[in-house]
Amino acid sequence: MANTSNPSGFRPLYDKNGTAPRLNNFGQWAIAAGYTTALYSGDAVSCNSTTRTNLELATGSGANFVGVFMGVSYKDADGSYQYKKYWDGAGTGRTEIHAYVYDSPNTVFLIECDASAVPADTDLSKTADITASTTGSTLTGRSNMTLKTSSIGTDLNLMILDRFRSPENETGASSKYVVYINEHKFKS
Repeated sequence: MANTSNPSGFRPLYDKNGTAPRLNNFGQWAIAAGYTTALYSGDAVSCNSTTRTNLELATGSGANFVGVFMGVSYKDADGSYQYKKYWDGAGTGRTEIHAYVYDSPNTVFLIECDASAVPADTDLSKTADITASTTGSTLTGRSNMTLKTSSIGTDLNLMILDRFRSPENETGASSKYVVYINEHKFKS
């Protein structure tokens, strides 16, 4: 049975030491109130090159990732606090903006590959880039970011550890892979 295409960005699986990721194992980062690009849960994020503190969507090759966006809280213009799985990019009037990011370089993730090429099990232990996406679901808050299969072996964003072993996950287009962020800002 062929895989169903259902990209949802990065999903934390475990830490490199084998333990399950804790739900509170994240850092708080700033998003500039004027930042107009949407961020969805599961998007890889990097630091703004000017401020080096505000988050922005990671764009692919050469990006210095700080982790994976999982949600945001902020104070709205009317004074109410909002907690969302995505940042809609409409920051006017918002204050106290806190993004929550899986920012440990030891977190291992599950990600779906795109359909630009058919990956093989021989691609394990190779590197690849992301296919950056500025879209996602406002219903679920999930990202559409995927692993860029045409970049396997040539680009460095991610290290492919394994194909996700499941009867519903065949080798081929839209298969899911176990990866960690290879180009991580905090990687030693």
